[in-house]
Amino acid sequence: MALDGRAVNAGGNGHSGSAIESRKIRIDRRGRTVVAPWSQRLIMDLWKFESNPGKQTALSLACIVAGFALAIGFRHFTGPGLSNSLAGFLLGILLLIIGICALWVSGKQTVVIDPGLRRIVVEDSNPFRTRKRSIPFIDVADTAIGYLGKKSNQVSFYYIVLKLKSGEEYPLFPPGRFFEGGSDRSVMESRRQRLLQYLGQ
Repeated sequence: MALDGRAVNAGGNGHSGSAIESRKIRIDRRGRTVVAPWSQRLIMDLWKFESNPGKQTALSLACIVAGFALAIGFRHFTGPGLSNSLAGFLLGILLLIIGICALWVSGKQTVVIDPGLRRIVVEDSNPFRTRKRSIPFIDVADTAIGYLGKKSNQVSFYYIVLKLKSGEEYPLFPPGRFFEGGSDRSVMESRRQRLLQYLGQ
């Protein structure tokens, strides 16, 4: 696994730390894709990230414990309308459901940025299934930094938004997966800048 600009070497040609050679492209005035000569192409490594399923599981268990405590503590609600006891009980049930569902589908997400095949591969795996999506570099129109949380309570998460030519906005390193560095905007911006180099933008 490589994080925050540290790449994972891939391939094997008998040399230690061999790199994958990627094409450096540009768009000419007529909108055509132009591939640079071999002498001008960049040498880039396979870039791989893995989420932290342990933190995801811990958060799920915390929701279950908190929900169970609220549901038990406010179970004796009486009277019509939404009383404080009923509100606490309903909140506990909601946290229980969220925690159980999150624990049920918790798993690991792997992001591989492959300059050799010129694509981004995102693989989600949990005890029940494995789902993979491949996004060719050429399908990415732009990138941006996404944000989730509130600065007032010191809880914030950052991620990369892939703006695809189809109009879809795909989150890379989403908050719920707990990728390392997700709470640091400078780290995520550094990854975005390096990703732009890989994309040839």
